[in-house]
Amino acid sequence: SPGMQRSVRNNVQVQITERAPVNFVLNVGSLEEIVTVSAAPPVVQVETSTQGRVIQGASIRAIPLSTRNYTHLLALTAGVSSALNNADSPGLGNVNPNVNGMRAGSNNLLIDGLPAYNALNNSNTGIGAPSPDFLQEFKVMTSMFSAEYGRNAGSVVNVVTVSGSNQLHGSAWDFLRNTKLNARPFFAAARGQNNQNQFGFSVGGPVLLPRIYSGKDRTFFFFGYEGTRQRNSNSSAARSRQSVPTAAMRAGAFPKLVRDPLSGLPCSATDGRGCFPGNQIPATRIDSISRAVMEKLIPLPNASTGGPINFVEARTISGGNDQYVTRLDHNFSGKDRFTGRWFYSKTPQTDPFGGSPFPGMESRNTRDKYDLALSYTRIVSPNLINEARLGWDRSVSIQSNSDQTDPRSLGLPATNDLLGFPRVSISSYFSFGITETYRDNAHLFTLTDTLTWLRGKHSIKFGGEARQGRIQPMSTANQRPSWTFSGQSTGDGFGDFLLDVPSRGVYGAGLGILNLRENAYNLFATDYFKVTSNLTLNLGVRYELNVPPYDTQIKLVSFWPDRYTRLGSSESAGVVVGGVTSGVPAATAFTDKKTIGPRFGFAWSPGGGRTVVRGGYGIY
Repeated sequence: SPGMQRSVRNNVQVQITERAPVNFVLNVGSLEEIVTVSAAPPVVQVETSTQGRVIQGASIRAIPLSTRNYTHLLALTAGVSSALNNADSPGLGNVNPNVNGMRAGSNNLLIDGLPAYNALNNSNTGIGAPSPDFLQEFKVMTSMFSAEYGRNAGSVVNVVTVSGSNQLHGSAWDFLRNTKLNARPFFAAARGQNNQNQFGFSVGGPVLLPRIYSGKDRTFFFFGYEGTRQRNSNSSAARSRQSVPTAAMRAGAFPKLVRDPLSGLPCSATDGRGCFPGNQIPATRIDSISRAVMEKLIPLPNASTGGPINFVEARTISGGNDQYVTRLDHNFSGKDRFTGRWFYSKTPQTDPFGGSPFPGMESRNTRDKYDLALSYTRIVSPNLINEARLGWDRSVSIQSNSDQTDPRSLGLPATNDLLGFPRVSISSYFSFGITETYRDNAHLFTLTDTLTWLRGKHSIKFGGEARQGRIQPMSTANQRPSWTFSGQSTGDGFGDFLLDVPSRGVYGAGLGILNLRENAYNLFATDYFKVTSNLTLNLGVRYELNVPPYDTQIKLVSFWPDRYTRLGSSESAGVVVGGVTSGVPAATAFTDKKTIGPRFGFAWSPGGGRTVVRGGYGIY
């Protein structure tokens, strides 16, 4: 303003989702006089009731993390509780914490402002998290977050990736963990293999095409890659300690009384009329299928531990991760900015035992993550800003097994052509065989638009969000038969197995596959009302229309207690079919159209920015 001093405030850093108040005082001065103040804004957030914490990228990279996974740092925020990652365990060590007593599935994960959770189970377990070198910062909001955020009440984790700048920057790294450098686990007799190597590089700067285009001040790029390789035999999943039948027991000779189920007579220490003579099952009574299964899949004892454990086996779990991130930022003008970011992660792991205690049935798991985020910001006027975002997230989990045994080759009845030995449980001994193979495919599409309007003492923001989840879980669990030998016939589970008299048998049905759709439509409005210089009210309201998931190809079945009248037909028993039974929607559940969530909060700073009193109320 003419006749006033010109004031400049440097080093003002605005962190993700936070407000950095900067106060200026206009003083009379000559036209040439300039006052420059270099100072950071107050550390304490004095204008918001939201509880949370920002972790800067430099801190993320500086803190030693067992798998360089930023989710290990979520517990640095008050109210967040999570188990410590065991460096002796294989995997990426993703943490899905409990916040203020809420379930682990009650968190909202946002990357660059867009949802990036698994639409099937809202979990990040086993999925590659962006490397610390790809992150600018992240914030954990634990309570009283504004009406802009919803869906879950646990917390909001908002992650921002690194963007390029006018200067070309790059980095490279290699983090090595090797068995020879590790300490012996306290309860272990020796050090097991625990090798981990994490390596990668990143580069970012202006887009430059010599003699064609210079992106300085306009177009910036960032690209990064990180690879992880793990070899681990320290984990309990890499070791098997079992009690297996001895050679004598495999031939039918037991060290205890064994009942002959065909006798129909009791078998006990006082009445042995129903027992096999000499506790010996005759070779002619041992079932041929049981013998074939035993010789192929059940090993002999290989260890003497002084106790019941007589089979010990150790193998190596191998796994890793490869992830890539690409980001492009372009300023069309001083008022228009576009950002596009792509993240891909592939995480394979091989478990040498799978779901069985014996080698030969290793499972192979692969978890892929695809995440695309696009945003366009338009400064409509000095006090009006619009931001639109479009996102796509896909999580794919696949489990397969190395065992390709045809059950029919061992004489087992089969209801389908699935390869791999089915599940057998022998009480007091072990369970072996394949439980299932699966392929889960979950897509999440998100479109949001937010308008920010500054008017006097009010900072008003309103907008909407539309999400669609496309979920396709597939499992062979229902296709594979299973048998349980409880010992109810002979008094010993393995004796029942030799005679092939299971207490329970489940035979395969159809393939378990769903094609689910779920839609959500949300609207919100917030107002940061600065009542006085030290009192700010955070007002807001959110409306959510969350449509329950329905299947696009089959009819869902459910039980409605209020429709139960008597046993008999499925209708009288309260069984309903979505979209078929009168009055029952395709999802077999009605959509709640009255989910309105008011928010009220305040931040009062009586200490000149050094002390803040916060409070509020909200329905989430």
